[in-house]
Amino acid sequence: MTTEVVRTLKLRGGNRELWAARDRELLVEGPRGTGKTRTILELINDLCQAFPGLVVLIVRKYQRTLASTCLRTLNEQVLHNGDGVSFFGGSADEPASYRYRNGSRIVVGGMDNADKVKSSEYSLVYANEVTELTEDDWESLLPLLRQLRDGERPIEAQRIIGDCNPADSGHWLNRRCEAGKTRRIRTTLRDNPAYYADAGALTEAGEAYLATLTSLTGPRRERWLLGLWTGVENACYPIFDRMTHVRPLEPGLHFKATVIGEDYGATHKCGVAAMSVDQYNRRWIREAWGEADTDEGRSLNLTVSQFKERYAAWRGRGDPNQKYLNDRHGFATASGAAGSRLHRVDLLERLFYSYPGGRVPTFAEERTLTVPRGPFAEADSPGLFLVEGMRGIDELAAELEAYHYVFTETPKGKTKDVYRANDDLVAAVEYANEEWEEGAAQAVQTRIGLGRPPRRVREYVPI
Repeated sequence: MTTEVVRTLKLRGGNRELWAARDRELLVEGPRGTGKTRTILELINDLCQAFPGLVVLIVRKYQRTLASTCLRTLNEQVLHNGDGVSFFGGSADEPASYRYRNGSRIVVGGMDNADKVKSSEYSLVYANEVTELTEDDWESLLPLLRQLRDGERPIEAQRIIGDCNPADSGHWLNRRCEAGKTRRIRTTLRDNPAYYADAGALTEAGEAYLATLTSLTGPRRERWLLGLWTGVENACYPIFDRMTHVRPLEPGLHFKATVIGEDYGATHKCGVAAMSVDQYNRRWIREAWGEADTDEGRSLNLTVSQFKERYAAWRGRGDPNQKYLNDRHGFATASGAAGSRLHRVDLLERLFYSYPGGRVPTFAEERTLTVPRGPFAEADSPGLFLVEGMRGIDELAAELEAYHYVFTETPKGKTKDVYRANDDLVAAVEYANEEWEEGAAQAVQTRIGLGRPPRRVREYVPI
């Protein structure tokens, strides 16, 4: 005799909203501990039980991270003995999956082995910790929502669901929701019955967990307790603000020069940026380009040539590890010495602040306190702008918002470095700005008698 076990799932707030949602793109966000991952997995299991032959994909950036996170929840809290679900560990030709007696399957995999997970067609895709993915990753999963069984969809509303704790405000996922491409579903701690009773009072576990979250500070508190999309901790450019620093070109501008920066990427994107310097020494990022090198540098070379012609640019600086490429483009090669990256950050970071009359001194002038004082007829303004609406500007802004320092404890103390991921366009801007600063610094050094600059530095000539 078989005894049927009935399990009851309490759904509240955003988790209940998710259960009824049928949009093609869904993001379930919220602080840690809202029950969003558990709810999504319960939904997937319910659909697999109810619709024979359904195929679902659970994916994360790296497959190896699934076992200790999302799949642990699936195994320990969602699936139970007697459900008739078995696990297949995968083979050379087929990814790992959970197999149901009615023919449904939950395929599990990572974007680090994308070809294997993309070899099937699905009715639902669940991207766990979706902030780890790129927007290209997300969009590459959308065409997989095309499963047919006997010529019909197993479920009518095929969809992709991602879940996450909020990240930085400029993250592509947040902006995708703001643009209306992805429906945002917010969850709170009150949605989790483990932490809040039906009457609304905190449970004992809820009191302990809330005390832990309340003790957090800075961005962690804002994201994990309040559920806010906010700036990164230890940001390199903490005052960068799209409302202030992204704007159209102003009338009456005269550009003294345009400098190109380029960052080469074999395993990550290549980045190229065109930076023009106006009559007040303010920098304007006219355009940026970033793509992976899939054609042996042809797209990169073409972009550099187009920027040179489009902006009358003759000077540039590039990746420390690509002297041959830099020489080919007629550019200087950036230093790769210890501390050089941090120096480039210092050169750029000051430009986000406001200057009297918009007059921006060189780095060398600031150090010697020979800075413009005014008064000026023009309003005060920052020293760097991103030209609104131009190619690559949104991507560059997102990188600036996410760009941050990392600190490492060593036997000699704590070291500071820049976190090097998704920073290709920022690096290109930093190279361009350093090239301009060194050229301008030569004129400053000569004028105030600080000695002769290194021979490799050439002075700029207005064009």
